[in-house]
Amino acid sequence: MKTIIFATDFSKASGQAALTAAQIALKTGARLILFHAYRYIAPYDPEVNSLIITEMDLQSSSVKGLKRLQKKILSKTDPGLKTELIAKEGFVEDALKDQIIASEADLLVMGTSGTSPLASRFFGSFATSMLKKSPVPVLLNPPKSRYKTFENAVLALDLSKENDSVSISKMLQFFKHFEAVLNIVTVSRSEEPEEIENLRSKGVFIRELLGEQPHTFTVITGEKASAAVLNFAKEQKADLIVALPKHHNFFERLLTESSTERIALDSDVPVLAIP
Repeated sequence: MKTIIFATDFSKASGQAALTAAQIALKTGARLILFHAYRYIAPYDPEVNSLIITEMDLQSSSVKGLKRLQKKILSKTDPGLKTELIAKEGFVEDALKDQIIASEADLLVMGTSGTSPLASRFFGSFATSMLKKSPVPVLLNPPKSRYKTFENAVLALDLSKENDSVSISKMLQFFKHFEAVLNIVTVSRSEEPEEIENLRSKGVFIRELLGEQPHTFTVITGEKASAAVLNFAKEQKADLIVALPKHHNFFERLLTESSTERIALDSDVPVLAIP
């Protein structure tokens, strides 16, 4: 891993996520880019121009905010951490995606906070929206989560659909920096022995892909996949949940909320989503 991007809105909730990003950068030897995107809307009335903030003001304010964040991170981690500050004007999602590509980043880290199911369904959140748009793995860190090296991770798999071996490979590249056990879990809505055995059979391929990566494999039952995975993670005392998000078409996105998004919003531990 060479480059990690931490995207911030300067909110208090994102502060702990910044420290998590810094600790991962130190663990992996990566440089850490602190990124902020701002949106400038030009005034229309020339009579009030002098009263409205300019684009230069926004740029300056953004850089100052990044410098304060940088100072905080270095004081609480390691002054030798390689950091870079980037503030860009534009729509946040587009600007961030462009920066990921331009920097050839390996990981995007963001803070997130829980919200109600109704709000998340109709309004969503910026952090979880990047699960669909980021070309690289995204680590979403809850506000109260404190970083510790990942040792006990839960890998949530939907074995009713085909899982991409490329995503598995990306996950293994991430975990080569950590001595972690992967607790693979898949959820069956049926308690029928035949269905559970069918899922176990499908899991053989995934287990072969993991090779020497220490892991376990469990089939659990539950009506709601996200809730079942979160309960399993709590029972396992997991310090990380890993998911391989499925890409839905437009109408599916309009009518449903992905399990990965719900897990990320409700989880008490970081969630790593690998496209």
